[in-house]
Amino acid sequence: MPGTSVVVSCDTLSASRLAESHRELKYKDGYDAWNLLFSPSVAVSFSGYSGYPIYCSDEDNLLILLEGLIYDATDTEIHSLLLEISENYRDQRDYKSIVTNFIDGFDGDYLVVLYFKKEDRMIIFNDRWGRLPVFFLQYDQVFALSRELKFLLYWIPSIEFDPFAIAEFLTLEYTLGEKTLVKGIRRMQPASLLQIERWNGRLVVTNEALLPVNFDTVDLGLTREQILHECVTRSLRAFSARVKRLQEKGFTIVADLTGGYDTRAVFVGLCNTGADFTAYNDVYTEVWPGGYGGCDESRVARELANLFDRKLVECSTQHPVDDFSTMRQLTYLTDGMVNCFTTLVCYFDDVEREKSLTRPVARFMGFGASCFIRHPYRLKKPYSNLAALLADDAYISPTMGIPAAYACAMMKLKKDEFRMSLDRELGLLPERDDEGRIRHLYFEYYNKLVNGGENRHRLFTWTVVPLWGKDLFSFGTRNIPSNLVGYRFYIDFLRLLDHRSLKVPIHDGYVRLDSPLSVLFYDAKMNLGETLRYNRYTFKAYVWLTSVLRRCKKSDGNHERLIQEVQEICKKGAARVGNIDEVALNRFLRSSPSSMQVYRLLTVLFYLKEIEQRFGNKIV
Repeated sequence: MPGTSVVVSCDTLSASRLAESHRELKYKDGYDAWNLLFSPSVAVSFSGYSGYPIYCSDEDNLLILLEGLIYDATDTEIHSLLLEISENYRDQRDYKSIVTNFIDGFDGDYLVVLYFKKEDRMIIFNDRWGRLPVFFLQYDQVFALSRELKFLLYWIPSIEFDPFAIAEFLTLEYTLGEKTLVKGIRRMQPASLLQIERWNGRLVVTNEALLPVNFDTVDLGLTREQILHECVTRSLRAFSARVKRLQEKGFTIVADLTGGYDTRAVFVGLCNTGADFTAYNDVYTEVWPGGYGGCDESRVARELANLFDRKLVECSTQHPVDDFSTMRQLTYLTDGMVNCFTTLVCYFDDVEREKSLTRPVARFMGFGASCFIRHPYRLKKPYSNLAALLADDAYISPTMGIPAAYACAMMKLKKDEFRMSLDRELGLLPERDDEGRIRHLYFEYYNKLVNGGENRHRLFTWTVVPLWGKDLFSFGTRNIPSNLVGYRFYIDFLRLLDHRSLKVPIHDGYVRLDSPLSVLFYDAKMNLGETLRYNRYTFKAYVWLTSVLRRCKKSDGNHERLIQEVQEICKKGAARVGNIDEVALNRFLRSSPSSMQVYRLLTVLFYLKEIEQRFGNKIV
């Protein structure tokens, strides 16, 4: 992805090695990678395109780099506070409290690097919710950090894949905690501070979470109406701050508009600001493996755009989902963090959109940001704890996630070992009860998998998700009692944003949002679905029925091609690279998996194979 990369070494850095590590970051015309600072042992670089938001100040003894945007402060205010942090750090006075106040006080998506040249020290911190994915590695002689995993593979001494992380990805489609698929490469947690300094000929790195993520509910004693008004007030504040800041920076503003809930809220909130923007809708008429696609939501988008007197651009393009060579390259391009199927589809959508856009562009999106005020996340009954739920596949979609038994067998893990690993990860969560912990798990889902998709779009535009505004998201995840959360609550949220948003039915057509009776029946239906889904026995019955129907269904040619591609790439050694048991893998393929489950397996195999081709001599 576009963004910052840092290398600190105890040895003299090789300019040619640094240039080599930059080479793959130059994706296409208009991309470049350059050094913002290059000394014998420290390199701070940036890769991206013209218009991508970055602020850099290189003074006599201090390099300040801020990637991203803070929406509710001016450049002067930000620079002044960063100087105050720097002065306190240099004078060995309390600087952490200022960093903490900076993170807690400002709303934005950013990463900050401060390098003190004379002292040869560095501090790095990120925003409240870790909105820009950042990864790092640390050894006695080298520290490297980057927005791109592929950059770090050039600097890691050896590459060893983590079987527990791969098993988590196969089941959950993301990894828990700081883990990545490669041992030794960690993900920077939200609101964290890294300090890098030298001591007795080696590098010492401290990693501290200044504002740990905690989703224990704090009931403020507000009524339902008061909570709704608080959500609307905070969301409108987030919209206004973003629009004002982006207009000051000269961004062209566009917004996604589909038939769903999230983009409707974003579209309506953006209209409320009076901003000049264009709405975009991707028209899907193709039907892909497993019956996906063929969903044309342009009618709903068109009605909404006309109702609010806004311009709508409808984009339609071909998606070569059977072009496995391109899919494999894009999987590596996006660091293997998002399902290869959606990566390919969205990449070609972005290529098509780019033809009509002039940079810099800010793309307002929904991307699941409303789910904490739309879905009541809770533990399924009668599981004793969250680890038991995860190990029993009761947390994952039966058509998306690969069952833990198959994932463990493929990774040569005993299921008890996997369960103990999950227990260790869950034991690190700060919440007091499973209600808070399961919200934490869904936060990780949205902040890793879903945000990985958002990050993918940053290849083309700066993405903006106002419903992830710091104050709104904090309030939604901690201060709304779970019994209030649901679709009816969200529909009332839309009504308070702008009552006109309810005049157009939701994407499935039969739900009239402006009809109390229709909403009542819809709410009852969704509540029944939630009740069934949150019961272990009804959920397992649904999984069993889904499996039976899949076995009875005649396999189509597209699905067979997917299976053949898995087998073909295994013949080329991808399974051996990750130490995957091919007997267990083929047993999984014979179990009548869904197409999306096979795509998830392909994502891992594609990624392993691409790493082998580039770094085969490092793999252990």
